[in-house]
Amino acid sequence: MIPISSKHFKQILKNNTILTPEQIFTNLGIDNKDFITFDELCSLSRKETLKKLYALRDMCNLDFAKYDLIDGLAYEEGTRPTLTLLFQPCAVSRFKMTEFREVPNDVYIEQQEEKEQKKEESEEDKENKESENKKAKAKFPTKKKETETLPAYSINEELLDYLLTTKNLSSKLDKFLIEKHRPLLELYKEFLENGTFYPDFKTCDATGNVLISSKHENYLSLGEIDSIVIPRRFGEIKIRYSDAWTTYKATYTPIEEEIIESENVILPPRFEDKVFIHKALLPKNYSNPQK
Repeated sequence: MIPISSKHFKQILKNNTILTPEQIFTNLGIDNKDFITFDELCSLSRKETLKKLYALRDMCNLDFAKYDLIDGLAYEEGTRPTLTLLFQPCAVSRFKMTEFREVPNDVYIEQQEEKEQKKEESEEDKENKESENKKAKAKFPTKKKETETLPAYSINEELLDYLLTTKNLSSKLDKFLIEKHRPLLELYKEFLENGTFYPDFKTCDATGNVLISSKHENYLSLGEIDSIVIPRRFGEIKIRYSDAWTTYKATYTPIEEEIIESENVILPPRFEDKVFIHKALLPKNYSNPQK
């Protein structure tokens, strides 16, 4: 699309009615069916995010009990989807691994608090001594947040193809993955090929004034998982508009299913219905009429 001036764009946002791309760009033969609103984009994005999480759960539960040395999976998108295998610490020496990943680790530490008092015992104290001695020393569980460093192996689409197609692998780690965990790699490839996993997008609205981008990161699973929990920053959609006088910044979060404004900025009324995005600028899943 041909960018329009910021002044014209502000007039569109302030308009009491919604102006569609056909009305904004007259005489250009534009079809409104080729566009979706920002609100529709967020709704579709949440569905896409859940599809990714279902797929990742399937990968985590694929005979995980039989996995030798692998403790968990991490996943993120960006310029390209990347699956990271998290190994047990002993794998460092076995495979001479040089990649590591910090993961959260909840450690419970039992602390024992003892207080000794020295005082002269009265007759009353002596009577209560027996019952007091029966009391166990108090133990106070304290939850301490820490991180643990695990050896990791990040696999993008190019490395995955190499692992699955190369007949004579020279790396001991690569051989181990093909011999022990080929089903996991093949399932990963299936989700890449069927369009479940794909890169994050960066685009703009139909007027060229609003920057729009997606973010899928921070997915981590240690062991099997049966629930579906959307991690923070997994599936977020960010929007930004800025000129010399005004800045609009907000983030759609699939967890809350709402647009959260930032920096004390209030979006114009019905902003999400007045911003249109051309489907051709989005991943093809957003153009599927069944979505």
